[in-house]
Amino acid sequence: MKITYIKLFLRVSLSIGFLSAVADRLGFWPEKSSAWGNWNSFVEYTQLLNPWVPESFINSIAIIATVAEIVLAIFLLIGFKT
Repeated sequence: MKITYIKLFLRVSLSIGFLSAVADRLGFWPEKSSAWGNWNSFVEYTQLLNPWVPESFINSIAIIATVAEIVLAIFLLIGFKT
């Protein structure tokens, strides 16, 4: 029983972390206390992490990463395949 609460806490904590990062890149957190603060800064960071990818694909990669983070956070919250 105790292990179940620990697993639940870990899943919720990780999903909140994922959703917090998504909220930051969409501009929901104040700029002074955020990593990116807006979508354009996140796209620039994505370009920095993927220098071999053509610039025309960077926005798509940023969108895919954001959607993947949202989906993974939801899966963690509902306990899918944990």
